[in-house]
Amino acid sequence: MRNRIYSFTIPALMDGARAFIQTAAPLLASQLNASYMLLGTIGWIAQAVRLPFCFLSGPLSEKIGRTRVIVPAALMMTAGGIGLAVSKNNAQLAIFYILAIASLGAFYPGLQALIGDLSKKEELSKNLGAFNLGWCLFAAVAAFSTRWIVNAGLPLVFIIAAIASTTAGALVWTWNRTSKHRYTKLSTTEKSDANPMLLLVSRIALSAAAFGGSAAMMLFPKLALGLKWHDQTIVTVTAMLTIGQAVAMIVTNTMPRWHGRTFPATLSLISTGSAGLMLAISSDKIALGAAFGLLGTAMALAYTSALYYAVADRKNASRNTSVHESLIAASNILGCFVGGIAAQVFSDRTPYMITASLAFGGIAAVVMIILYGSSDKRKRLIKNIYK
Repeated sequence: MRNRIYSFTIPALMDGARAFIQTAAPLLASQLNASYMLLGTIGWIAQAVRLPFCFLSGPLSEKIGRTRVIVPAALMMTAGGIGLAVSKNNAQLAIFYILAIASLGAFYPGLQALIGDLSKKEELSKNLGAFNLGWCLFAAVAAFSTRWIVNAGLPLVFIIAAIASTTAGALVWTWNRTSKHRYTKLSTTEKSDANPMLLLVSRIALSAAAFGGSAAMMLFPKLALGLKWHDQTIVTVTAMLTIGQAVAMIVTNTMPRWHGRTFPATLSLISTGSAGLMLAISSDKIALGAAFGLLGTAMALAYTSALYYAVADRKNASRNTSVHESLIAASNILGCFVGGIAAQVFSDRTPYMITASLAFGGIAAVVMIILYGSSDKRKRLIKNIYK
């Protein structure tokens, strides 16, 4: 139970900080007259800087110690939050936003691997479930509560984010220091739940959901300002993404029967595609809020499945968690980069049509993998992908 509490609380605080920043920063940039191109550029550069941290932090934490990577990463988020609170122009905003987002790449692979280190096999699914519930529930609370905090000024949102990330770093240090047991290898009587095919399918769904979510979160506030929406309305609608994440995460983590099935990835892709179509054609506040909720649902389903199969392979857990976070970062880069250009060159709805196209293309890819799944040739192919 002690491990489960830490597994819940640490990501709750860190992702709460992330949600505060990712909800408020695009709004601040829009108020500072950022163009679609600039919004997209800030977003993809932040994710591009995050990407090498994702690749390196998991293996590095295995070599030098988990806390020596995770705690400094939390303090990077703290510095980013404080910097955003005092930013007076988009150049300053970009620097501190990039710092905050890059910190996620250094923080999460090590933390996910640490949860694996400290969890017995029979506890791993529950502890990862607590991790998933923590980050998505508090991200939802943070994003939704921003609608009231902004009344006191956007700087307060960023200061709260800084306090939350500092606390997360302190808890990581305490947890690792006071834990005596490590479970980095399966015993001779334990059977691994690693499944390369389901990991691949989950990652396809995760890529599409992350692409769509990043494009929508970064670009939609400017579209909404063009529709003459108030700040509170914009924040409320975009916060539905984290609400959708929270609801889907609760459902998935109370129904472990999805293990060993392609259902979460397929439903995730359907949700992403549907959300993309709704964002592309509707101007109704309720419909657009529902679209953000579907994007959150898609992200939760794909994220839960992909992370479980990544950490279940204990031998490659550090590498897998780095790939997991790198995939999210790369998809976020493409979402902001492609979305920003598409909105600037074509129309402000084009990014969402691209999201829908990617999702439905992903469904076709998953169907092909499933149909191909019974052959020995497929098994060799999947095995070679993850060598």
